[in-house]
Amino acid sequence: MKQKNGISIPAVGAGSLLTTFAVLCMTVFALLCIATVQEEKRQEKATDEAVAAYYAADFQAEQIFARLRRGEQVEDVVQQDNIFIYQCPISEQQELLVILEQTDSEWKVLRWQAVAREDTGEDVTLPVWNGEGSLEEKP
Repeated sequence: MKQKNGISIPAVGAGSLLTTFAVLCMTVFALLCIATVQEEKRQEKATDEAVAAYYAADFQAEQIFARLRRGEQVEDVVQQDNIFIYQCPISEQQELLVILEQTDSEWKVLRWQAVAREDTGEDVTLPVWNGEGSLEEKP
């Protein structure tokens, strides 16, 4: 039998490749975890701000309601017979709509709800294809 005279290369290629792949996977996983935590913090901050804005509007609505119960005339409150309607701003997109009914000395809350703000009256137009070669502005 003949023996080979040469240097044998150790079989470490598969182990190194597996280790490199594992480190790469762990790095990607760590980056995804960091991104998730940052997004959750951003969402938490936005939620805190929205809740604080709602309760500030709710407090303002309660103050107006208290003034109405005392019989005061409050600015920006629309009165139709025994129905009182007013809004308190929550954000640029929402407001707290309050509709109250007074019967004798009793008050009934008909609506106390956060609603989307009505259109500000600005004309919003979108480009629409007129079937020819150009776009025209249509409301």
